Amino acid sequence: MAKIRELAFALLFVWPTAVAAQPALGDLTVRQALQDTMTVRELFAILNEREKASNQRFDAQERATANALAALEKTTANTLVALDRNNAAALTAAKEAVTKAEIAAEKRFDSVNEFRNTLKDQQATLISKTEADTKFKFIEERLKEVEARLNKTSGSFETANWIWVAMLALLGLLLAGFSAWRHGGPRVAAKS
Repeated sequence: MAKIRELAFALLFVWPTAVAAQPALGDLTVRQALQDTMTVRELFAILNEREKASNQRFDAQERATANALAALEKTTANTLVALDRNNAAALTAAKEAVTKAEIAAEKRFDSVNEFRNTLKDQQATLISKTEADTKFKFIEERLKEVEARLNKTSGSFETANWIWVAMLALLGLLLAGFSAWRHGGPRVAAKS
């Protein structure tokens, strides 16, 4: 099988170069052309050299690929480690930010709750607008009633005041008359 492969290789690669090197061969057979240009041993030597060179190139490519893969694995591992560190740092920072935000929200809610409690206390202790309006209307009605009574009674008070004044004046006159009668009446001063 190896000989067939080598012969096929010779026919495909070596024979065209041999024919091209001697264009005046004309009616020669392939075998004659090969015999004239090179022997089978030379052909095997060339094939072995080329196979050795191919193997060396293949080995070099395998080593380069292995080295590249190793470098890529190392770089990938380093990148993954760096990503893990960055992710851990980002998660820690995010946790701290969330904690700070929760504390700030808690403080805001505490102040809101305090404000709500103040409003609740005010609602419990202060009078409502409807209740105040009702009480003010009641007070206004009472004031109007009192004012109407005062207006009614002020006329009677004025009359009563005049009656009292008149009675006191009459009493004063009666007392003066009584006092004069008791002391003997009016005395006329003697003329001299």
